[in-house]
Parts: sequence; C-alpha cells; structure tokens
Amino acid sequence: MSHVQRPGSRLRSLFFRLLMLRKPQRLHGMPVWMPLSTAAEKAVILRRLDDGLGLLKNHSPARYGRVLRSCRGLLILGADSLRASFNPEQVVCQIGEKFLLAADTTLPAVASTITHEATHGWLFSLGIGYDEPIRHRVEQICIRAALRVAQKLPGAEDEIDRCRRQLTLAADTFSDAGLDRMNAQRLRDLGCPEWLIRLTFRLVRKRTA
Repeated sequence: MSHVQRPGSRLRSLFFRLLMLRKPQRLHGMPVWMPLSTAAEKAVILRRLDDGLGLLKNHSPARYGRVLRSCRGLLILGADSLRASFNPEQVVCQIGEKFLLAADTTLPAVASTITHEATHGWLFSLGIGYDEPIRHRVEQICIRAALRVAQKLPGAEDEIDRCRRQLTLAADTFSDAGLDRMNAQRLRDLGCPEWLIRLTFRLVRKRTA
C-alpha cells in the first residue's frame, strides 16, 4: 500500500529537512537520501533503484521522464509494511527501506511503485491535491499509471495482479479514517503497544481539532 503523506506539523517538516541535510547519492540525475541505512544496505538499495529506474527507462520512457520531472528526489526510510508514499511538502518520493531490502522485491515492483508515487507528484503539479472527497479517484489514477507500466515490463505478472487488486479497494480505504487505520497498523508492524498507538492518535486529533 502507498499513499500521500498528509500535511504535518512544523516538527515533522523539520524532521524531514534534517534527514535530507546529509549529502545524497545520485541516480539518474536524482538525489537519493538514505539517512538510516548501513553501508551494506545502501549498496543493495542503490543497485535495486538503479535497475528499477533503468527498467522503467527502457520500457516506458515517457513515464520515466515524468518521474524525473515530478520528484525532487527519493528518500529511503521506513521499516514498516508501507511500500512508499509521496511527501508533497518536500516533493520527494519516500520509499520503504524494508521494501527495497526484501528478498522478494522485484524490479517491476520497484519501477511501478516509483511510478505510482511520481504520479502523485505530477497531479500536485497540476493543482490536484489529496483532499478526502477526491482521494479515491486520485489513488485510482496513480494505481492505473503503475498498472500500465507493469504491463510493459518483463516478469511483472505479480505486480500486475497486485495493481488490479488495488483497483478493487473500496473508496473508504482512503478516507481519513481509513488512513488512520493504515497508520495504526504501521505502528503495530513496528512493535508499538496499543496504548501508545491510542495516545498518538489522541494527540494528533487534539492538535488538528
């Protein structure tokens, strides 16, 4: 699953800026930040990103060009179940470190995931946001973009099936409540106790009230 990060606090924005202060690597002309990865992990991540972007470039050059135009860079971060998300404040695709390091992650999965998130960036550049009333339609556009790419890639049968399953998700999956459920599960994946999850959401609701 992937989604757009909803506008956060100044503290969270500062957190992302601090993570991106480190000198990035560069792939295909884009900066790649890997602030929490070890040297060995960085080598694996860079190879997979390079190969995935190369696959996209060879089989779908128009989508590849849109990725480069729509994202200022790639931030590799996250040890939970979320594949990726788009950060509209920093205009970067955040891709899960766990996803990129997983033995069963394929190059078509990398290419289609980047395509999905870059499509969010493209829509933002057109003035199309991520407000709840249009969120399901926005996700449908991004999923279809990833599906069209996957259909052009060799060995992408699993990714094609995954995209088609995502197209059947109910609209309330992407509602505010649905994203809250998704984020709560991400915290559980990281081992957070239920009391801490409840406290986190209580504080978020109080701040946004």
